Amino acid sequence: MENPQYVLMPDKRSYFVPRIIMVIFLAVLIYYGIFLNLKFLKINMGVYYSLGAIVISIILAGFAFLETYSKYMKAAYYFYADRMYANNMWHPYVTIPSFEVKRNPLDKIFGTSTIVLGKYKLKYVPYSKQIHNYIRSLVQSSN
Repeated sequence: MENPQYVLMPDKRSYFVPRIIMVIFLAVLIYYGIFLNLKFLKINMGVYYSLGAIVISIILAGFAFLETYSKYMKAAYYFYADRMYANNMWHPYVTIPSFEVKRNPLDKIFGTSTIVLGKYKLKYVPYSKQIHNYIRSLVQSSN
């Protein structure tokens, strides 16, 4: 098997920070959900219930972080002379009709972009003219 010409990893900050914020928010919701259930059942929430709810929230947040980390490690984009490997699929350059760079507000905060190659998207790509020009040249040279 040939070696890729270029390997592009998504930006860590833009990949992890929104997910970590969401997991923390959900952990707080789980804690308050347990708290409200005990309150409505007229059970006095002692120290043990509080610690149990906090431990459950932390364990669930840890599992969510491990899942996100394992997805990140598989999220590399591999560029070859005639095709690319992204999103667990092979994409020949001849099947890519267009090249477009999009940036949403989170991309602007983290200095990243989303490269839209027809129906395929490369998310969390560092916003760099060299990277965009290189990918554009690979796609256009095969068309």
